[in-house]
Formats: sequence, structure tokens, C-alpha cells
Amino acid sequence: MERRCWVIGSNETTRRVAFIPNTITLCNAVCGFIALTLIAGSLEGGSSDPLERLEQAAWFILAGMLFDVFDGKVARVTGGGTTLGAQLDSLADLVSFGLAPAGLALAMFHHSEANDFVTPLGKMMWLFSLAYFLGALLRLARFNSVKAEKDDPDEAEAFVGLPTPGAAGVVSGLVICFFWLRDWQSWDLKLLAAEKPVWVDLFNQAGVPAGPIYNIDKVFADPQIQHLGLAREVDSAPLGRRIGLVGQPISLSRTPSDIVRYPPDAGEQSDEILKEHGYDDGEIAELRARTII
Repeated sequence: MERRCWVIGSNETTRRVAFIPNTITLCNAVCGFIALTLIAGSLEGGSSDPLERLEQAAWFILAGMLFDVFDGKVARVTGGGTTLGAQLDSLADLVSFGLAPAGLALAMFHHSEANDFVTPLGKMMWLFSLAYFLGALLRLARFNSVKAEKDDPDEAEAFVGLPTPGAAGVVSGLVICFFWLRDWQSWDLKLLAAEKPVWVDLFNQAGVPAGPIYNIDKVFADPQIQHLGLAREVDSAPLGRRIGLVGQPISLSRTPSDIVRYPPDAGEQSDEILKEHGYDDGEIAELRARTII
């Protein structure tokens, strides 16, 4: 996030105050450097999983975004923003949100099944990463140049386009989502896919009634549902098989009810209903020709 506080001062107090936001900015640069180190380490192999290093690199890019948010806020609150801090902020952004995401995208492609940069897809991926890096470089340079040319602080605060931290957040966020969804190993995805999640028993033991969430097939196959007659199967002529239907909500002991016919399709009984209302075959054919029924 580009710093929007420009305070120029050479006295000792100003330099001491500027030390705080500048240190936070350096933490942003450190996160970018660690991310680049992890990306380079994933390409050279080793005993550890290279994809795990890429996931860690994506998290360090997001950590750099947090430092980037706070350095500008701290500079405005303390009044410690300087021209040095503004330039330092842009350089740190270039490392963490320009070079690191571009390298992360290339490394992810390198570890994919189509990891040949000679192919058209490989060349396109290389050009995409290069364009991303150059776009971030031009974006930061343009912001600094436009800001230096404007004397009004309020006018200098405005910027046009997507900030580099936002673009880096998209790239690193997609990488994190990839690892989150990979092989359904995440604990929350396991919870969603479980037949009977552990939390059901834990809630019941604590006295909170709970049960698993069924899809429609599991509902009809549940033994208790079948025993109570809440699900019935009938023959469906259009489908040529038996289908499951919800049973009657009221069960009478002396006059038991049952479902003997499948639900009609749209328009299946239109002729019978219209004839009951006085329409003859010719009138029904005319309504059908006019696509009214």
C-alpha cells in the first residue's frame, strides 16, 4: 500500500518517529525475501516437499500485505512519514508484491504436469509472469511520479488502478486455495465430506441434539425413514424405473393411505382437465398449435 504521508524533516525527533513505520516496511521486504527464498528452494529439490514451500511462500506474501497496511497507518498516526519511507515502501512492494508473486506463478507451473516452458502454454505462462512483474513495476513508478508532481496532499492521495498488494493477494490467494482443495485433505473439507462427522457425537454427548446432513439419496436410504414410511417408491412410466417420493404426512390406522401413481409430468394431463371444462379435441389442438399449452 503506497504511503500517503509526506513529511520532510531532518531533526532528531523526526528521524526517531520515522524509524517505526520504516521498520514495519522493512518487515514487508523481509517477507518478500523469504517468499523468494522458498520459491527458489522449491526448484532445487531436497528432502522436503517443494509444493509445501510454495504454500509457505504464498502465506509470506499475505504476511507482507499485513505489514504494508500497518506501515502507512502508523506513519500517518505518528507523523513519521518521510520521502525516504515512501520510496522504501515502493521498493518493498516491488519485492513482495511484484517479484514474489510472479516467481510463485512460474514455480507452480514448473511443478505442474505441463512443466515445459518450450510449449505454447509454457511460453504464455512465462509472458504472463513477466507482464505481471513489469505491470507492478510501472504501477509503483507511476504512482510515485504522479505524487511528486502534485502539490495538493488530498489530490496526491488518490490513485488509479489496482494496487500491487491487491494483485499479489489474488495470486497468493489462488495458490492457497489450490493447496486447500488438493486431495480434500483440509480438516474443514473432510468435515463436509464425512459420512458422520465427529462433531455429531460430541454435540449429542453435550446434550445438544445434532445429526448428519444428508443428501436426498441418503434420506430415502435411512432405515428410520423407511421404517416410518416417510419415503415411498413408485413406478415412473416416463423414466422407466422406480423413483423415491415423500410419503403421506398423516398415517391413519383404519384407513391407511398409499401412493399408487408417480407425479405427472408437465402437460401430461392437460387434455383430460380441459375436456372436463368443456373443451373438445379441435379446441385443444388449436391451443397446442398456439403454444398456449
